[in-house]
Amino acid sequence: MICSSSQRKGNLKKTSKFEHNAPFHRRQMRPGSTVVSSDHPQRDKENRLSVVTYNTLAQKYIRNTFWYCDKRYLDPKYRWKKLYNEIKRMDADILCFQEFDEWQEKRRALKDLGYHGEYNPRDEKVEGCAIFWKMSRFQSTSVHTIDLNDISKIVTGLDYVRDNVALIVQLTDVSGRLPPFLVVNTHLFWNPLWPEIKFQQTKFLLQNIEKIGQGQCPVILCGDFNSTPIGAVYKFIVDGAVDGSHPHLQKEAYNYRKEDVHGIDFQNVNRKNQEVVHTHDFKFRSAYEDYEGKGEPPFTNFTGDFKGTLDYIFYTEGGWGSNKNLKCVSQLEVPPEEWVQGFSALPNMHQPSDHLALMATFIIEEIRDESRDVVSQAFSKLELNSEGQKLKTFTVEEMTVRRQTLREMLETCRDHVVRNKTWSPSAMIIDELRDMNRSYGYYFPIEEVQRYSSEHVISHWIPSINSAIRDLGSKIKNLNRGERRKEEESEAIQEEKREDAREEMSPEVVSHRLPMHLLAHEGLE
Repeated sequence: MICSSSQRKGNLKKTSKFEHNAPFHRRQMRPGSTVVSSDHPQRDKENRLSVVTYNTLAQKYIRNTFWYCDKRYLDPKYRWKKLYNEIKRMDADILCFQEFDEWQEKRRALKDLGYHGEYNPRDEKVEGCAIFWKMSRFQSTSVHTIDLNDISKIVTGLDYVRDNVALIVQLTDVSGRLPPFLVVNTHLFWNPLWPEIKFQQTKFLLQNIEKIGQGQCPVILCGDFNSTPIGAVYKFIVDGAVDGSHPHLQKEAYNYRKEDVHGIDFQNVNRKNQEVVHTHDFKFRSAYEDYEGKGEPPFTNFTGDFKGTLDYIFYTEGGWGSNKNLKCVSQLEVPPEEWVQGFSALPNMHQPSDHLALMATFIIEEIRDESRDVVSQAFSKLELNSEGQKLKTFTVEEMTVRRQTLREMLETCRDHVVRNKTWSPSAMIIDELRDMNRSYGYYFPIEEVQRYSSEHVISHWIPSINSAIRDLGSKIKNLNRGERRKEEESEAIQEEKREDAREEMSPEVVSHRLPMHLLAHEGLE
């Protein structure tokens, strides 16, 4: 929540008459920048992951700040009922709340919806950050509470004791389909006059994330960052770097007492006379980065004296499994500004907080990089020769031979790299590739193979051949199954014909076909 002036107060007025007649705006999920279509809806459902971030507005901050809202709608019981129904309606897999109060009572209520949660209160113990997840899908393996006041032990120059916190939970998928990943929830310092404090809080948080995940775990980072998309905090997170000359980093000079965790020595750096580039190694994207094709939403916080975007869902695309990435496929829409203005601002009779809930749906998608998977390229042209003409269809026996050839090539490649510690394909391997191109209809780009590095052979070539071997095994099984099915169908047809023949020769059938004078002669009449 940012609330430091009343510049717009004169333009706002209570609109209780409007409120009583105003319809509820049901927010819908909008398609994201990544469109995914599939023939496997059940598998996609298991691979999907929905995340919510929501500053729920702690009751302690409701004083005279929201003078434009009818007091009935600021009642804690009324607000919790609205919030509970909104959570139930969103039905997300993971919930990240800021300014979450009445922990014990609300935790029990959300447990009835199938959620388990962890909590990190601020020093006042009245409100804090909470993370909930569906017990049917996930379980936690570690929980870490972060006190952002600890920045004062590393950096001097400003008062960093602001009682802000963060919460980090490592989750694992109970079905085993997803790798362990970190969910991070934070609420940064509110004051817009001190962006440097928020920036240092962000740096400190990312350092803790890197330490906990050891650079291996994918990350979903949520929260109320109290920073707009043009600020140093947002740029630092999504770009991975921000120059020390950024306007938001010019208020004070800092004395760094330690070396930065990413290797840059900030000892006694004065940013007024020396340029510094602050960096981190994560590759974060924002789930709402291309909302309506215009970047971040126009607002996530809308009060009597501020309108802007402060809340975000960041995520790392990579690290979600072998050759798998996380893609955002939909976001919960932001209501029209005109609708919010109809109530003056937030909160109102329909929205219990001055912030909007953000929700993103992700899908774990297999990386399709044709340049790295030469074997897949070869298979894609399996039935074509070098002139693009169709080759004969392979039998099960021929496919089995090809599979064995690939196994031998795999062993040859592995032995070569392990023995020589480098990749310089021998004439034997090149000859094998050419022979496979000629004999089996492959399309291996020989020149590219010769230029591969040993790292590429280990990380891509060998796994690709393994994948091709498995693919061949599946094709052989399917062919065998198909041939068995054809044999069974053929046998069933033959049996049906034999049965028809037996029926044709039965006395009853013959009697119906013989002329009457023959029936009398045969004694069948």
